[in-house]
Amino acid sequence: MTSLPENITFSQPLREIQLRPKQGAQADADRLRERDRENYERGLRDGEKKLREQLLQQRGELIALQNGVLNSLRHSLPTLIQENEKALVALALDVAQRVVAGTPVSVELIESLVREAVNQLEEHGDLTLLLNPADLALLEQINAPILLAEVSGKKMRFTASPGISPGGCLVKTRFGSVDSRRETRWNLVTQSLGLS
Repeated sequence: MTSLPENITFSQPLREIQLRPKQGAQADADRLRERDRENYERGLRDGEKKLREQLLQQRGELIALQNGVLNSLRHSLPTLIQENEKALVALALDVAQRVVAGTPVSVELIESLVREAVNQLEEHGDLTLLLNPADLALLEQINAPILLAEVSGKKMRFTASPGISPGGCLVKTRFGSVDSRRETRWNLVTQSLGLS
């Protein structure tokens, strides 16, 4: 190869000169462009492949998460329904108790309650019925027929007791007693429903 001088000096200014690369230089430039294009396409394919793999992995994780949430809901739903049923029954009982507590005590109510309590007794003998003082006064005020009623040929004894709530009674016999106070009846209802 011939060596070229470092500087070339011209005697006149150059005009209409065009530099033409050697054919080897053009071929090198074409090869570089082709290699860059191939590298670009390979990088694009590799990137798309990695993106597809990531999307598949994320989709799998999302499906696993979704299945976990659905299984959790499937297992917790029966418990939630049962808890809500109990809460609704307790709420209904509470509302009913408030309504009944606000209901005025009438002669008919007291007489019905006394008959129901006496009918629960297996053995009849001397009966003492404890009533709320206001309830007993109401019966005495109108001279209610229940005050003169007899059971097994014996007259029932009525006694005022401040420990008995309005609308309730306690029947005592020598064999035992029947508690028909409102609070006792409510406790029996809540126990039978499994709420207490």
